Parts: sequence; structure tokens; C-alpha cells
Amino acid sequence: MKSFKYFIVEQKKATITKKESYRGRTTADVEYQVHDETGRHIRTTKTKKEAKMWKDMHELSKEQMHNKYPELRPK
Repeated sequence: MKSFKYFIVEQKKATITKKESYRGRTTADVEYQVHDETGRHIRTTKTKKEAKMWKDMHELSKEQMHNKYPELRPK
């Protein structure tokens, strides 16, 4: 018999932080870092759109991901 905890679906949360570095230039070099709920680093991206996709990939189920991003659905 499986325990009741097995049937509980955990809600995963991820956060996106924006890092700007100038490195001697007049315009900032922007990076978006995605972290899970414990602060573990998931991914660093150059665009906010890609960071949101990785955040959703961490939080949503596979079916929800394929509905939101149909281009990621396997053919």
C-alpha cells in the first residue's frame, strides 16, 4: 500500500533574476538566471523569453508544457 504522501503533487516554484554587467562598456550585458525554490541554479540565459520557458519547464507538467509551447512537442 502506498502512503498518502505519494499522491500529493508538489508545487514547484522557480524564480528569475536579472544580472547586468557593464565590463567597460556603455551598455549592459544582461543575463537572466533561473533558480528553483531552494536557490539551486537551473539555467543562465541571454533572453527573458528563454528564461520564462525554463521557469515554466521547471514548474509545469509535461502536458501543460506541450500545450503552452507546442514547438517543443516531440514529432
